[in-house]
Amino acid sequence: MFPTTSWTLIAGVVLAVMTTVVTLGTASPDQAAGARPAPGAGPRALSTPSSADYKAGVTAWTQFRGDLLNTGISHSRQPNWKKLGIKWKYWTGSYQSSTPAMADGKLVTCTEGGDMHCVDARTGKKVWKILCSADRKPGRGIVFCSPLIHNGRVYVGNKIGQLWCINFKTGKKEWTWQEDGLDPRIFSSPKGDDRGIVIATVDQKMMRGQITCLDPVTGKERWKTRLGREVGATPAVLGDALYVACKDRKLYEIGYADGKIRRAMPLPGTTHCTPALGMGFAFLVTGGRKSVAVDLLQGKVAWQADATSDDKIAVGFANGRAYFPLGRFLYCFDAITGAEKYKFPTGHKVSAPCISGDYALITGRDGWFRVIDKAGEEVHSVNLGEPCVAGPILVDGVVYTCSDVNVGHHLFALGEMP
Repeated sequence: MFPTTSWTLIAGVVLAVMTTVVTLGTASPDQAAGARPAPGAGPRALSTPSSADYKAGVTAWTQFRGDLLNTGISHSRQPNWKKLGIKWKYWTGSYQSSTPAMADGKLVTCTEGGDMHCVDARTGKKVWKILCSADRKPGRGIVFCSPLIHNGRVYVGNKIGQLWCINFKTGKKEWTWQEDGLDPRIFSSPKGDDRGIVIATVDQKMMRGQITCLDPVTGKERWKTRLGREVGATPAVLGDALYVACKDRKLYEIGYADGKIRRAMPLPGTTHCTPALGMGFAFLVTGGRKSVAVDLLQGKVAWQADATSDDKIAVGFANGRAYFPLGRFLYCFDAITGAEKYKFPTGHKVSAPCISGDYALITGRDGWFRVIDKAGEEVHSVNLGEPCVAGPILVDGVVYTCSDVNVGHHLFALGEMP
């Protein structure tokens, strides 16, 4: 791996030292992102309203990748890793290719059968279940994305381009929104807060993508922005800006309030990778098998390294390190320079990591859950016996993850065993 580093990153090294003195247990999502706002974002770029009283992993994990920045950081207390074992497992009846969300002691997980299950996080018992699709034909209501929990509602998209809003307490539908187009689909997970629920869509026949912002209560469109190609990645949010990776080889900066495109930053290849924001960079993987860091100040690629897999993944960021799940390996890079810290091998394709302090938590299609330390060494592993595509989450010392493919179909809880 031979990263190419611009002279502008020398100043970033100083910023790295300054930001890494903030401990992960006390850092807000914006502190974890570092102190370099994107141009045009204004003073609000360092203040994300919805994150003021929320730390992913402390009683809740409300969205894909935990926070608006898509870092994958958990602020949960760390359990005794070596004592982790399966506490319970809940059968969903279908594949799960997305991570669960959690709030108020309840988990919600979605399946490729189109069902959303609400499960008691302590006991693993079903609370409610609902089909999130208006089309009950096989394969039509598939849910690929992770749910978002916000203000007593759960939001999730499906394969036929619908976004569903479910009452978190009752499991009843409140409203649905339908994307237009010839073949609209949703692979992106919803993001947002009181300013609006943001969803990215794909139209595979028209080869286009759109970003839409909806009212969280009514589902009415606030704005819609068309981009050059499909958008399968989940947007990241920093202050008053959205960062959206698109198949047209661009990373877009879009105003949260009005949907106006501020910048289109070039990428070395097409992408469906969900970007993680940290220290003024966006980390993602592009076509052409490149691991990339985009400098959000300069609006250009700061460094890139050869990747070993495709771009349909999500990366992680914490404590000055970027974590890339690439094929059968978890790579850890220095966020500023792109220097490789470690390369951890697994038996099969690895999931997006959940980051707890200096530890990376991963699952994979080999059916194992693993804890990897700062040096890239395995601390502990648990054989789930079922292939996993979606990454794990850590909330209040308990790991939750789910299985995929043709066997199992379980949601797991891993906790400290006697």
